Amino acid sequence: MKHHVAAGDPATAQAARVLLEAGGNAFDAAVAAMFTAMVAEPTLTSAGGGGNLMACPMQGTPMCFDFFVDMPSGQPEGVLDFEGVWADYGTTRQEFHVGCGAVAVPGNIAGLLRVHELLGCATRRDMLAPAILAARAGVPISCQQAYIIRLLEPILTRTPAAAELFKADGKLVSKGDTIRMPEFSDFLDALVDAGPDLFYHELAEQVAEPFCENGLLRAVDLKAYIVRERDPLVADFNNHTVLLNPPPAASGMLIAFTLSL
Repeated sequence: MKHHVAAGDPATAQAARVLLEAGGNAFDAAVAAMFTAMVAEPTLTSAGGGGNLMACPMQGTPMCFDFFVDMPSGQPEGVLDFEGVWADYGTTRQEFHVGCGAVAVPGNIAGLLRVHELLGCATRRDMLAPAILAARAGVPISCQQAYIIRLLEPILTRTPAAAELFKADGKLVSKGDTIRMPEFSDFLDALVDAGPDLFYHELAEQVAEPFCENGLLRAVDLKAYIVRERDPLVADFNNHTVLLNPPPAASGMLIAFTLSL
């Protein structure tokens, strides 16, 4: 059987390929690729992010896994750490907001592990193995990632920990440089046995609050996080059935309206 994988980086695609060739299914491959992308495509996704996954299993009904980020519940003890940072694209500029006050409740860890638990067939260790290896051994920075890193330099170098990863010797990493995340590798290795509770309960209890000075995220927010499994929004287009992200997301409704035109 031939498998086809589309991804934003060779390492991300290779992770999916490894799972498929080892007998895993499409959900094993997708989740393995997403965890690996946290290393290979760090400007586009991370363990601190969130998202959605539309699942169409061969047996069973389609469902949309909603693990988007949530609004945290805390109040800052001082002035909220929330400031604008501009990315310069040459012909235009875009403002992003950064700081502890911009940190939401992450959903990626819970959501991806939930998808794998319900629909995957590989072991969690085998599924996470490509990402663990990538974080420990390192991944060459692609041309695309190097470009985005340059754009987001003010964000990626704002804190000492981030600067150590992207600008360790005072020079911003560039195409062909190797990016390594040994601590993230150790975290993923621990995640194999502990599962999402490691992130949403154990670590939440160990870290003194507030997690980030003058931010909003609290331990109670992590402990209360829930992955939601929703019925897809269904649209018909040229005799095809299109499954879309349902409310409360607006994207599916907008796409369905556009297709109706």
